[in-house]
Amino acid sequence: ANHICFYSKGFDEEPVKILVPFSESVSVEKTNNSMTVPNGIQIFHRDSKVRFVDFADRDDIFKKISEQWLVHHQNDLFL
Repeated sequence: ANHICFYSKGFDEEPVKILVPFSESVSVEKTNNSMTVPNGIQIFHRDSKVRFVDFADRDDIFKKISEQWLVHHQNDLFL
């Protein structure tokens, strides 16, 4: 996988589609929604960040995203 793809549709909302290239990401970390609920993931870029929340199984998704992030950045870790 070269990208993280996110698709969400609320009840009365237009669908939200986000495509985040691993090559442009600097780091990935777990985060909380509303400061207390542990169900979010943030992906940092050089100049910005993307935050995703309300995962049913945040830890499993974070593990999969982190594994792919490491595949794309393994050479960067040794510079």
